Amino acid sequence: MPGNRCAAAVKSRDEHVADLMLEALSAGGDRLPVLARFAQRVEEEDALALMEELSRRQRRSTT
Repeated sequence: MPGNRCAAAVKSRDEHVADLMLEALSAGGDRLPVLARFAQRVEEEDALALMEELSRRQRRSTT
């Protein structure tokens, strides 16, 4: 089942990159200005995807 291994590798890579992003965020000191700068500089398509994921997270936490 090569497809399953590929999906697992992508997930692993996604998790690794997300961990790096969280590490960089923590290294910045005060998180709010770092997040604000990130929000100003991220591509619109990525911002929309992030907002959608945060919205899903919010819906899951309120149900």
